[in-house]
Amino acid sequence: MNYFEDGNKQHCNGCSLCEAMCPQNCISMQEDYLGFLYPVIDKDKCINCKKCERICSNVCVEYNSPGAAYAVVNKNKDDLKKSASGGMYLVLAKHVISQGGVVCGVRNDSKLNAVFDVAETIDDCYKFCGSKYVRAEINDIYSKIKAYLDSGRLVLFVGTSCQTNAVKILSKKYDNILLCDIICHANPSPKIYKMYLKAMENKIGSEVINIEFRTKSNGWRDQTPLLTFKNGEKIYDAIYFKAFVKELISRDSCTDCKFADIKRISDITIADLWGGNEILQNNDKYDCDEGLSLVLVNSERGARYFAEVKDNINVEPIDYVKALSYNHDHNVPTNKYKNRFLSGIESGKISEQNIYQYMEKYTRPAFVMRTRIFLGKVKRAILRRGK
Repeated sequence: MNYFEDGNKQHCNGCSLCEAMCPQNCISMQEDYLGFLYPVIDKDKCINCKKCERICSNVCVEYNSPGAAYAVVNKNKDDLKKSASGGMYLVLAKHVISQGGVVCGVRNDSKLNAVFDVAETIDDCYKFCGSKYVRAEINDIYSKIKAYLDSGRLVLFVGTSCQTNAVKILSKKYDNILLCDIICHANPSPKIYKMYLKAMENKIGSEVINIEFRTKSNGWRDQTPLLTFKNGEKIYDAIYFKAFVKELISRDSCTDCKFADIKRISDITIADLWGGNEILQNNDKYDCDEGLSLVLVNSERGARYFAEVKDNINVEPIDYVKALSYNHDHNVPTNKYKNRFLSGIESGKISEQNIYQYMEKYTRPAFVMRTRIFLGKVKRAILRRGK
C-alpha cells in the first residue's frame, strides 16, 4: 500500500522522488502543519500513468544481503575531529573527488536549513560534515545527480536510508554511483525545529547563527547541541535533542520505517559504533572517545571502494549482528505524549513563546527514573566526600 492509494502519512517518507520523476509535472510537494512534505496531484494534468506509485521509495525497496561489518577510525586526526563519529564519510568523499567525481550530501544554509548540495572539491566536502537532526530540503538535487551521471562522472551520495533509496531508484541503470546511507534515528519536524530556534533567540535576545548538533568538545559520546548566537554567546542546550530521541517530533513514516532492518539498501552504510568498547574488547588501538564508525559493506561495489580506502583508516572486522544490536536498526516507538504535543502545535496553544516548556514537560523522565537519577547523584556525592 502506498500514500497515493490511501493517503496514510505512514506510507510517505517525503523523499520527493515522485515529484521529480512525474512525466506530466503534475505533482507538487506541500507542507503540512509540521513542515513535513507530502505529494499533491493536480488531477487536471494527471494522465493516470501510475509512475508515482511504481517508483515510490517507500514501496520499491530492494535489500542487499547482510555483508561485512567493521569498526573504522579515520587516520587523519584533523578530519576525525571534524566528523560526527569516526570520520568514514571524509575518507570516501576525498577518494571520490580524487577520481574526478562529485559528492552529494547535506549542509546548513545561511538560515540554518539543512539542504542537499553537491561538492566538486575536497574543501567543499567539509560542509557536509556533522549531524543534522532536521529534514533536509531536496530542491533540485535529483536533476543535478542525473546530469552528473549522464556526463559519466562518479557520484557519491550520502543521506538517510529513505533518501538513499530514492537515489537508488533514480540511478538504477547507472554504474557510476556509490550509495552510502547513514543509520538515522528519525526525521524530525522542520516547523518545530524553527520554533525551537526562535524560542532560543527570544531567550537570549540574539539571532542563532550556527547550531552544531554534535561536537566533540566533551568527547564523542556527548550529544548536547551547541548553539552560537550573533552576540557571540555560545550555549549548550539539549531540549530539542531530547524531543528528537524521545520520538516527540518524528515523521509518521518513521514509526513504520522500511529501512530499519538488518538488511541494507545501499553499497555502504555508516553509523556510530555504539558499544565500541564491548565489541572491540577495549582494544587500545581505538580511542572510543574520539569517535568510532560502524561501517557495513553491503555490495560488491561497496566492497571495491572500501578496499581502495583501507590505507586511510584503522579498521577492525566485527560481528555484523552484534554491532547492529547497539544501534538504531528498528522502527521508532510513538511517544505517548506525541499526539497531545502536536495537537498543541496545530491549534496554536504551543507557540514560540512556550514550546521550550512543553518540550521539557513531555520529555521529562518518569517518576521512577527521576528518583533513580537523583539517588545516583546523591550516591556519587557521598562517594566523593568519602575520598
